[in-house]
Amino acid sequence: MILEIRERTYYRWQTNYSWIDPQMAKQMKFLETEHARLEKLVADQGVISRPSKRTSRPKNL
Repeated sequence: MILEIRERTYYRWQTNYSWIDPQMAKQMKFLETEHARLEKLVADQGVISRPSKRTSRPKNL
């Protein structure tokens, strides 16, 4: 597989990520996706559990 990237980009990536072995890269990718999934879940729970202003006011009798 040939990637069409510039040489400068290749060397920048090599400098930034050469210390990461393939197993660590897979684990990091998994953790990033799991983190994003959990953030979305928490955001959705915040919307669901937040009472609306209309129902939280006491009724005037």
